[in-house]
Amino acid sequence: MIKWDDNLKIGIKIIDAHHKYLFDLCRSLEMLLETPLGVYKVDDAIKIICDFREFLTFHFYYEEIYLKKFNVSDLEEHLLEHEEFKNQIVNININNIYNENYNELKSLLNLSYGLVFSHMADKDFKLKNLINK
Repeated sequence: MIKWDDNLKIGIKIIDAHHKYLFDLCRSLEMLLETPLGVYKVDDAIKIICDFREFLTFHFYYEEIYLKKFNVSDLEEHLLEHEEFKNQIVNININNIYNENYNELKSLLNLSYGLVFSHMADKDFKLKNLINK
């Protein structure tokens, strides 16, 4: 189970709030995937996918303003990771969800763990270090 930890804060309140919300989305996805197959959950699955799509587009846009403002050294690589993550979410086949095939949701959860534990803890912490200089 994924849980927010204040050690993940980077020092920009709005981005920290965004990151915490991403943890909440991951937790919602975990709970959905733990729901037995017999329980109708298609609408909830589609809502979570849409929430990820909408929120990450907003969050990445906002975060990229700060990345540029603080002149992060690996900006292009950081932006590329954002694009790759957005593309993977946009490319989730909703028809699979309607057929109650939740493998793509499991992939989204694993992808989200990667974003949280790899991207945030590495890339976003570089922003934290620049702010604290």
